[in-house]
Amino acid sequence: MGILDLLLKEITSNDLTQQIREICAQIAEEEKDNTEHKECILKGPNIFLCLEVPGRRANEVAVLTLEREYEEIYVVALWTWTKNQIEFFKDDDLPTPKKQKTWIIQEYKAKKILTEYAKIVKTLRGE
Repeated sequence: MGILDLLLKEITSNDLTQQIREICAQIAEEEKDNTEHKECILKGPNIFLCLEVPGRRANEVAVLTLEREYEEIYVVALWTWTKNQIEFFKDDDLPTPKKQKTWIIQEYKAKKILTEYAKIVKTLRGE
């Protein structure tokens, strides 16, 4: 039994959105020590999870979000800033990141949605 199965077992809700929200909160808590640029973690009512991943280029900082588009439609988006933007706006609010790529998740169960997100994270991290 994988870690995702164990997390799903602990959740009592049958609501897909609630299941994903609770699991993502646990994952975010575990991953916060692996985040170098904490100021780049995106937050919002439809952003369930945001993890830092390596940029496509040496001068980029990137994050990967799991977002809800509609009631049961989820997408994964890759957002980037240049390292110069982060240094320049260090004490102020960062400018809006640039969306580089979007993946539509064609699944309707929490385990499958999070598995798809994990596959993309692993690919971008080179694991």
